[in-house]
Amino acid sequence: MQNLNLCRKWSALFLGGIMILLSLASFAQEDAGKKEVARIQDRVVTQEELEKEMNSQASQFGVQMVTLPEDQKQRYRKVILHRLIDKELILAEGKKNKIDVSDAEVQSEVAKIKGQFPDQKTYESVLEQKNITQQELDEKIKENLLLKKIIDDLTTGVATVLDEEVKKYYDTHSKEFKREEEARASHILIKVDKEAEEKEKERAKKKITELREKILKGEDFAKLAQEHSDCPSGKRAGGDLDWFGKGRMVPPFEQAAFSLKVGEISDIVETQFGYHILKVTDRHEAGTIKFEEVKDDLREELALRTKGERFDEWLKKEKEAKVKFTDPADKEFEMESAKPSEKKE
Repeated sequence: MQNLNLCRKWSALFLGGIMILLSLASFAQEDAGKKEVARIQDRVVTQEELEKEMNSQASQFGVQMVTLPEDQKQRYRKVILHRLIDKELILAEGKKNKIDVSDAEVQSEVAKIKGQFPDQKTYESVLEQKNITQQELDEKIKENLLLKKIIDDLTTGVATVLDEEVKKYYDTHSKEFKREEEARASHILIKVDKEAEEKEKERAKKKITELREKILKGEDFAKLAQEHSDCPSGKRAGGDLDWFGKGRMVPPFEQAAFSLKVGEISDIVETQFGYHILKVTDRHEAGTIKFEEVKDDLREELALRTKGERFDEWLKKEKEAKVKFTDPADKEFEMESAKPSEKKE
């Protein structure tokens, strides 16, 4: 359903994950002597502010702005400029409609983010690497949740997608519902460096062997993964790696996964990461996904696309009425990724 991904663009911009959460900058007022690049009624975007945000975003992806070709830099500049303007327009609408986010909602989102890390120490280490405090992160999370609430409020009342509309889309976009052979598996990893001394490898292999024996005797795979696996998936999801197709995993791991039947436990598998035990929990063959399998998700996607179109219409009208660009060329804009690339297209 790749064509439907367009309707997720605003959710991706504002709620796309911790990398974006950590990089959104605050909106500043104009200081004397600073070049104005856009005006939103009585609010001003300065060149300095725009450059600061561009560098902040780029640094999150390990890209230096000075290394980008000029054409890419200019496209990227326009993406960030419009993002700043869009955010300001949306927040102003939320303020007008008295939309807010509670502390409980913020802390719930913080808990979800923490759950993606193996432990508190790793989580705090990432915050330190990103040079952000917990309070600053809370503020960014609150802002992102607020943006989502406002967008949801702006797109309420979108008509329910009818069954015949869902079926029509399925029938006329059959290529989108082709799938490769996929497996779903859980694993337990005991890490050991491939250059480690033989004694260290032996200790790791002994531990994974003991865990495999416990599983074969009936102990719970997910519980053992949570307690012993060195992969973050252990603590986060009992070792579950979700669905994956061929070419997604390292060769020894993939070979084991696609040779097992559902419910089977693998032998010990060695990769460059260490030693693994795999359990295949589900599988489907290559082919076309049946309509009954996708109709509910497809209905949701089509509704989301309609919401996206309604939001785009609102945003376009707001820009026309309230935004003035110093350079008229900045007004023309096509949505593209805010992640800069060092390779030419």
